Amino acid sequence: MRANGQMTGMLGVYLTAAELTKLGFIVSLTSRSAFGADLLVTDRHCRKTWSVQVKTNRKAASFWLVGPHAADLRSRSHVYVFVNNAEEQPEYFLVPSADVARIHERKPRSTGSIWHQIDRKKLNDYAGGKDEAWHRIFRTPTTVCCAGPLSTSSRHGRAWPGHPRITGVDRRDRPNRDLQRGSNELSRCATSVSCCARVGSPR
Repeated sequence: MRANGQMTGMLGVYLTAAELTKLGFIVSLTSRSAFGADLLVTDRHCRKTWSVQVKTNRKAASFWLVGPHAADLRSRSHVYVFVNNAEEQPEYFLVPSADVARIHERKPRSTGSIWHQIDRKKLNDYAGGKDEAWHRIFRTPTTVCCAGPLSTSSRHGRAWPGHPRITGVDRRDRPNRDLQRGSNELSRCATSVSCCARVGSPR
């Protein structure tokens, strides 16, 4: 059965979401009618978010159509993922939106219409064949806070770091005490947000 354009687009979106999820990112699909963004992505600590637009070729092809709005979408947090040969052996090309605005082309057609497209040969430097390529685009900052790092509870059955050892006598009260301690830690960080500095090289 011949696949239509919507099914091809969905295939690319889900493939991209799967790749990002494997790398530890939190990924959410937008409404299919949302303009400009197919995916919303954040790191596990919610320190940075990205909007992602996915363009997909079901078979291997030499270009993708991007639409006339590609010239105007220039945001450091907006990323294009171009998927080629999605049905058999997907290739991914991760391109910042500012670069798409710069290198895409307008090509008049014999019918009088104009195609806004980006050629495969221009994306060799953006190939996402390795995890490092994805992390180069989806970089998370390091946050330094004068209040110190948050204490975290690990697996069920272990107390917060610094918490008194829990015995069988007071075990039934532990959920309430853990919750209170977690609230205190979050409040401590929130009150010191003004002295938090984000370090790391800008993109």
